[in-house]
Amino acid sequence: MKKKEISEVVKHVKAIQPNSGEIPSLKGYDIFGESIQLTEALGGDHIIYLDYKKRYSLDFLVKVTLGSDKSATEKQRIVANIEKSKTKIGILLADISGHDVTDVILSYGFHQAFLTGVSYEMMCNGEVTLDLIDVLNNRFLNSYSKFKYLTVIYGEFYESGDFRFVSAGHPLPLIYSYEVGAVCNLHKSSYSTSLPMSMFPSFERKVEQGQKNRQFFNRFSVNQSHIPKSGDIVMLYSDGLLEHADSQGKLFYDTSEKGKGGRIQEVMNKHKNSGAKDLFYAIKEDLLNFAKPTDDISYVIIRKE
Repeated sequence: MKKKEISEVVKHVKAIQPNSGEIPSLKGYDIFGESIQLTEALGGDHIIYLDYKKRYSLDFLVKVTLGSDKSATEKQRIVANIEKSKTKIGILLADISGHDVTDVILSYGFHQAFLTGVSYEMMCNGEVTLDLIDVLNNRFLNSYSKFKYLTVIYGEFYESGDFRFVSAGHPLPLIYSYEVGAVCNLHKSSYSTSLPMSMFPSFERKVEQGQKNRQFFNRFSVNQSHIPKSGDIVMLYSDGLLEHADSQGKLFYDTSEKGKGGRIQEVMNKHKNSGAKDLFYAIKEDLLNFAKPTDDISYVIIRKE
């Protein structure tokens, strides 16, 4: 690929990267996140913010739903879901396997497919459902399963303090307790994460391009949790953070019982009264001083005020 063509790809990819103005606002929360790409312009990590109040005309969707030919029960269900969207935000973090130009193109395709799917879901259901995750998984399975996969986590956060998330092979969220001053790891025994996307079909049917029905099917599920107190933090992150280590193999974020959270817990304790943006950059400065990254590193801080 010629340099001019690469620059065009970079331009299109930069156009879909979230800027500070796209970070969603939610009553009672402070939110900030970015990607630290391994290369300056291209990377396999991608963040999508969904501020439902800003991105979608929710009142108009209610009118469209009420004026549709759906049953009264169905209208009631959809309208209730749309009303809930006024008190929540969504955050998606995807990690493509690789750092080449082709990986960036895959990230671009996923971005467009996901947001198109969300718009359709809002019209049909008033919320994002597992059907969208299933369809996306099968779509990318049909196109990229021979040479690529991606991990994805999508979380929704509510003014009430509740949050729910779906993980497709992605690291589980980091939880920081302000009161205890410690990182609390979510255990797989209590929370579910499936295999990465584009590895196996989502439901029992033949997929496109003549692929035979397989014996194993990727099952996605929704996890429910709650952010109880002011100062508590949920952090969504890519495996670049989880695997970030120095030359001796010491982890920046140590999830083992002996590791006690590692350096990231120390930084959080030191800046526990800082806002999400200041805490993000404090972590970034420390991890870059700790070791040179060998992978894209992305993380989003959701701090309860």
